[in-house]
Amino acid sequence: MTSENRQFTDVLKAHKHSVTQTRLALFTYLHKNGLTATATFIADNLNIADQASLYRSLSLFKKLNIIEERIVSGKRAIELSDRFSAHHHHLTCRSCGSSTAFTATQIEQQLASIGVQHGFSIEHHTIELEGICEKCRATT
Repeated sequence: MTSENRQFTDVLKAHKHSVTQTRLALFTYLHKNGLTATATFIADNLNIADQASLYRSLSLFKKLNIIEERIVSGKRAIELSDRFSAHHHHLTCRSCGSSTAFTATQIEQQLASIGVQHGFSIEHHTIELEGICEKCRATT
C-alpha cells in the first residue's frame, strides 16, 4: 500500500468510515491520473457498477476534504485536495477546456506576506486563470 493510500485509509478510519472497494478505487483513480474531472467523466471511466455508491463516495470525500471542487469551463470538476497532492493552481483554456496545473512559489510567498501584514492566517486559496491556450490561438 502506498503512503498516499495509507493516509487516505487513515482519514476514513479517523472519521469512522469504512474503506470500501468503491472508495479505494475512486481515490486510486484520482491519485494515479492526477486529473481534474467531472463526476460524470469519472463515472464513465472508472467502471463502477453501483453509480449511487460512487456519488455517495464523492460526497463523503468532499465532506472529509479528500477532494476539492472547482469550476472548469463552466462545469463543476473535482480533484484531490492539497492534503493528497502538491498545492497548485490552474490555467484553463476557454476555447478547448484544457487545464494545466502550475506552481508559483513567489505568489505563495506574497500571499503569506499579505496575510501576515493583515494579521490574517490564510488556510486555503485557489488561483484560477482563464484564457486561450497556445494551440487554440494558433488555429484562429
